[in-house]
Amino acid sequence: MSRQKNSRVARAVLCALVALVFLPGATASEEFQLSVGSDFAERVELETFRQLAVQDQGRVKTFDSLAREKLKYVNSRLVGAIDPSLLYLDMLMVPEHYAGARIIRIKNKALRQRLVQGVRSLVPPGDRTGTVAEEELDRIAQGGNVSMQFLETPVVRSVLGELERDLRRSGKAVQDLRRARTLADPRVLRSMLLVIPPPGGRDGAPWHSLDEVLAKPAAPHDHNHSGMQVGGIPGLGDGQEAALRTMWAALEKAWRFQRPEEASQALSGLAKAFAEVEPALYPEASRLAWEHWYYKHNKLTAGWLIYFFALPFLLMAFVYGSRWAGWAGLSLFGVAFLVHTFSLILRWWLAGRIPNANMFEAIIASAWFGGVFAIVMEFLLRNSRLRFVSALCAASYAMFAMMFGNFMTVQLNSDITTVMPVLDRTIWLYIHVNVTIASYALIAFAAFTGGGYLLGRFFGKVMPGRFGGQWNASSRVSGGASSVILGGMRGDGPGQQTLAKTLDGATMVFLELAFIALWTGTVLGAVWADVSWGRPWGWDPKEVFALNTWLVFLVLLHIRHKVRDKAFWTALLAVIGFAVMLFNWIAVNFVIVGLHSYA
Repeated sequence: MSRQKNSRVARAVLCALVALVFLPGATASEEFQLSVGSDFAERVELETFRQLAVQDQGRVKTFDSLAREKLKYVNSRLVGAIDPSLLYLDMLMVPEHYAGARIIRIKNKALRQRLVQGVRSLVPPGDRTGTVAEEELDRIAQGGNVSMQFLETPVVRSVLGELERDLRRSGKAVQDLRRARTLADPRVLRSMLLVIPPPGGRDGAPWHSLDEVLAKPAAPHDHNHSGMQVGGIPGLGDGQEAALRTMWAALEKAWRFQRPEEASQALSGLAKAFAEVEPALYPEASRLAWEHWYYKHNKLTAGWLIYFFALPFLLMAFVYGSRWAGWAGLSLFGVAFLVHTFSLILRWWLAGRIPNANMFEAIIASAWFGGVFAIVMEFLLRNSRLRFVSALCAASYAMFAMMFGNFMTVQLNSDITTVMPVLDRTIWLYIHVNVTIASYALIAFAAFTGGGYLLGRFFGKVMPGRFGGQWNASSRVSGGASSVILGGMRGDGPGQQTLAKTLDGATMVFLELAFIALWTGTVLGAVWADVSWGRPWGWDPKEVFALNTWLVFLVLLHIRHKVRDKAFWTALLAVIGFAVMLFNWIAVNFVIVGLHSYA
């Protein structure tokens, strides 16, 4: 009877989790039309041009990467619904189509509501026509998509100027909107096409823009100016420049007249011609192809789904001791971890540096260290009551980390970028940062098990008939982690270790290791600061809050020996310590300006 009940509960939990994943969400974007028809969009061949090398902010990437990185700031929903490379090219070929197109999205709901209210306060009802018509303002307040014409309207510019001065409530959101307006300008997008490597240049030298070829003035045709370079790119022959201009003109004509075969031929010819300007500086085709694949699959952050499906099986294995659920959960966890590992290795190769130098990379890498720890613990504690706890915590942490990377690409800036000199080519990036973010994973694990203990205590009091047996006073342990681990090693089964004792013991395991790792990372950070900045401590916000986080766990370990209800206070402080760590990791980086604001 008990086994059937557990089976029904397991099926109900699994069905609920699947439903949450596949619930229909909001539409990708408001209705938007490219300048070209669907037939042209389907038939034009973009694959070769997608993998065209482009230099951006000191790094050579693919054209597809450039399109995804820039246009997501214009309208991330639109980029998710329309091929970014196709949209980028369409904006270049037919710029007049985008002057009045609602391509820019005001993501901040409060900003768009204040913007609409400001416009209405300045424009009388009888004068609300055109871009500031009443129905247009209603649509903007609800959906948020606006055109460049709307943003250039004098009254709108005036309202945005006022809102930008309100630094606390709307200043940052207005600056983001201005950035989106700039990146929506086809002239700006074309100026970013640094697709021509310098002829005879060295590695790392600035590349040339396509505009330098297209805007080259004609040289005077007389003997006084014979052989003189007038505009253009030094070292690039007149024949090569003329061929590039001819192919670009052919592309524009084919695009406007919607001739996919001719457009495909021009795109392929341009990609080949750019690569032949200076082959020694052009990246390998395999690297460009892998980067395109990596970006196309959203940096493999969809791996959170595999972690997600591992959770119910690991939970059943931990709570009910189900052997088949344990094997299923660990198998799914292993597959997810392999995908996770592959994504980090691939990003390392593409970036040419260890992937932990910005917020996105740090979160993904921290979750990976959590996975490594879980695998080691599952092997060491395979005969203990703590079996499946580490994998359950690691899968939960990695799932949330990858979900943030998958759904918050703008906020976290998931793009592969260059790093500032203090981070580049230093051993401390491998030591201090990795130890610190690994401690963050352990802190999260302790918060999960501590939170589980607190929930159990709560339901044990609310529904003592169903949960009280697991959470009565005799179930509250008085020792540390070793009592649970050693008890499991001696062969004590689940009957000898209640769920309350197990969660408390797991919390202590994670806290003790996190305490050591966080202290080590803090000391190593001081050493790095002394090497880089000439002082080990400077009261930088990051340094202060890192110390505060460690002090919370120092207090916790002392309270463990003093208070009477040890398990409760351990769990509560584990959750509080996790909150302090998140504030240090997120708020200090994004809100409080300091020397550590880069990561």
